[in-house]
Amino acid sequence: MKEKEEKFFTVSVDGDEFEIPRKGVTPNDILRIAQLDPASRYLIEKQGNKIISYQDNADVELKHLHQNMVFSTGSREPITVS
Repeated sequence: MKEKEEKFFTVSVDGDEFEIPRKGVTPNDILRIAQLDPASRYLIEKQGNKIISYQDNADVELKHLHQNMVFSTGSREPITVS
């Protein structure tokens, strides 16, 4: 008998763990699950030494989701220098 496939993955966002659906998820969806505002934050995926920013494509469905993915966030707020 085939085991039932889990419907969620556990991922890390800024060091905190969250369960996200396995399919149909966008970077903005992950931010909302992590209770972060997509208007002021954007998602950054960490793959070893590789970093993928979703700043400009936050509403595109992620096709390569897997268990224990690691994300951080960046600010959409302008940086002021004095």
